[in-house]
Amino acid sequence: LAVAAPELLMLYPDNVKERLVALSKLLPEAAPKLPRVVLRSPFLLLRSPRAVARGIAGLSEALGLSCWAGSRLVAGQPGILRNNFDTLRARLERLQSLTAVSWRWHRQLQALSPSALARCLTCADSALDRLQLLADVGAAGSARLPAVNMILTMPEPYFADMLAKAAERRLRSGVPGTQPAFADASMEDEEEQQQQQRGRGRPAGSSSSSSS
Repeated sequence: LAVAAPELLMLYPDNVKERLVALSKLLPEAAPKLPRVVLRSPFLLLRSPRAVARGIAGLSEALGLSCWAGSRLVAGQPGILRNNFDTLRARLERLQSLTAVSWRWHRQLQALSPSALARCLTCADSALDRLQLLADVGAAGSARLPAVNMILTMPEPYFADMLAKAAERRLRSGVPGTQPAFADASMEDEEEQQQQQRGRGRPAGSSSSSSS
């Protein structure tokens, strides 16, 4: 810990103990694993408990959350306090807008754990562009894609390969561009359903006639 933050050596042991106790109250979800949390984010001990409390309050206000919800974000990803809160608010708004094109993406965003949401909000803005790129090739909400948080945090080469495959599938399908809001990219799902129906012995044209 001292190697990661030599400034901690300037604090008296009693001060460190008091700050740990205060952090356990400010971040109750992190209390059981607090030593590991401060080992990864020693800056928490370098800030006074009052400063940490102000940070949680400012973060919560910027994102429209309760202080309890804000503390859960910090417990899961303490580094979020080092980000500009206006930037975080803009990222959250953009993330909500991007995921609104698919009910599956929207549901995944709503179900994210505090730590997963915090990681998404601390990603580079270019990571959010990935959702738009997938939407541009009609793959928004495809069941073949990983969850939203995995899309945003996966290594760039993996995403580039996934995007290329999604674009290739769309070209093969012959269906242009994007889908309307909440339509979900379900072409692949429909193809799978048709294959299952054929496997059950249904005539190949029965599904298309019923859809018309």
